[in-house]
Amino acid sequence: MEVATATEASAPAASGGAKRRSHPFPWLDLAISEPFYFLHLVAFFSYFAARTTAPSAEDDVEFHSRLIRREIQAVLVFLVLFTVKIVKEENWETLIADSLLYAKGLLLAVIMVIDYWLALCYLLGFVVIYAVAQQPPYDGLGHTHHMTPLQLESLLTEEPTTRFWLVEFRTSFLGKCIQASSVMPELSNIYSNKNISFGIIDIGHFPNAAAKFGISMWEASLPAFRS
Repeated sequence: MEVATATEASAPAASGGAKRRSHPFPWLDLAISEPFYFLHLVAFFSYFAARTTAPSAEDDVEFHSRLIRREIQAVLVFLVLFTVKIVKEENWETLIADSLLYAKGLLLAVIMVIDYWLALCYLLGFVVIYAVAQQPPYDGLGHTHHMTPLQLESLLTEEPTTRFWLVEFRTSFLGKCIQASSVMPELSNIYSNKNISFGIIDIGHFPNAAAKFGISMWEASLPAFRS
């Protein structure tokens, strides 16, 4: 695919990402500012309040002992799974998504020891979180350019040159796209030069334009790459 010139639309976003990364406590800032992380933190820390509803050691020694064992097992299993993921995963987005999934499953397993109805409430809470808040994508742009379909069409038709473009089509509401959102910026940092450029189009905002570029909106086909 031969195109003309690069768009500079990503410059403000890139500077914004740099400012966020320069924050002295970036993870704390992200946890508070992003509903996805904030709601998960609230859900996990609410366990300490839910645990107070369990019988104390003086009231039921056997139950308290079983709960302690289940909590220790859950923590150990999570640490093992987290360690395996750190070794195997290629990006932080997938690591965070998988770790949260494991943590939610283990939390439900522990809460079921306290009360089945309470576990059902937590399950419904996690479903609501999934419905109202999505994991934010990677905020670094590298040398990629966020484009609209119209901008891409202009690059394809106006003053073609020998510049080669690799364009990623993604949606902001699919977990696969979010977990792979760091791939293009990392590739652009390594391979971007005067002959090769990288672009990103969120077809979730332009579903009618997907067919023009031969992109299917089915989850299995996204993210899609065209050159």
